Amino acid sequence: MKIPVVPIGNSKGLRLPASVLKKMGHPKYFELVEEAEGLRLQPAKNRRAEWEAAFQTGTETSIPSNNIPLEPWY
Repeated sequence: MKIPVVPIGNSKGLRLPASVLKKMGHPKYFELVEEAEGLRLQPAKNRRAEWEAAFQTGTETSIPSNNIPLEPWY
């Protein structure tokens, strides 16, 4: 598919067809990856999406202990 480079203010941009965005799930952000053959445009990953699962699979050794001494330290 050929798409033109269009002026956007003082910059240049690519206008993606709505049908392409729909197939990709209407992402808000993209990652532009440089490869030997050219450029690849892909939806950006949500970096926090896996935090909850990582927290749920955490073990006691990966979570800091809460053994705070109750006696005065002075």
